[in-house]
Amino acid sequence: MASCVLAILASCFPLPVHGQNSQKFYLSSATSQERNSIESEFKPESSQSLLAARYPQASGTSADHKKLQYFIGTWTLAGDVKTSPLGPGGSYTGTQENEMAADGLSVISIWNEKRPAGSDSGKAIYGYDAVRKIYSYSGTSKDGETENSTGAIKGDSWIWSSNLRTPSGQTMKARFIQKVTSPVSYEFRFEISSQDDTWITVLEGKAEKSK
Repeated sequence: MASCVLAILASCFPLPVHGQNSQKFYLSSATSQERNSIESEFKPESSQSLLAARYPQASGTSADHKKLQYFIGTWTLAGDVKTSPLGPGGSYTGTQENEMAADGLSVISIWNEKRPAGSDSGKAIYGYDAVRKIYSYSGTSKDGETENSTGAIKGDSWIWSSNLRTPSGQTMKARFIQKVTSPVSYEFRFEISSQDDTWITVLEGKAEKSK
């Protein structure tokens, strides 16, 4: 939703940064000015000519598909895990290396994370379903934990929704929110909710793109 924060929290609890069930297309050759324009106004299509030149296979995708290009690059994440029904609190750090898939329609993410319960790593794919008009996230951790989330864009935020099961066996709703703050940074928050729709924050922090 973004990394397997749900898988993150899947050990001490699951998390898509993103559940139980969470980008190396580098723009390193782009100038600072080009980078700042790439995801300007949260519209990756504004950089269509640059991206099409480097990745011609993606030039025929829709504007909705191209919004996934925001996640392309190497990201560093840092935040705090809150004590919750999923487990104890503590610090969280992670990295994501995200690249465009060969089909030009999805983004592949290789992630590594450290949280209170230990370390984890895995792989995920971000995509867009043009028929249902929703984004998708499918991830698998090194331990075999899987995560499947659906995503939507609301204002300046990506919201990834899924369901998870707590260590006690309770099924809860989960959502991973990524609030875009610049072309190279976003704030993230992972929340869970029981049947009464009261949301509890389990993880929050910031992510920055280095290249």
